[in-house]
Amino acid sequence: MKIQICTQVLKKYLSTKKISQNQLAKKIGVTKGYMSKIVKGKYIKPGNRVIAGLLHLT
Repeated sequence: MKIQICTQVLKKYLSTKKISQNQLAKKIGVTKGYMSKIVKGKYIKPGNRVIAGLLHLT
């Protein structure tokens, strides 16, 4: 199963919650560089741990 992360939704989440990419990266257990790639849409094959972390944001 292929999963793509909607960068627009992620950016809106960051804006709404008023948190930085770095803070979100720490929250889900990835590096800030990796998070930057996710937000920019440059990394579209996140691992299960990243997907689980993003799903638990709400």
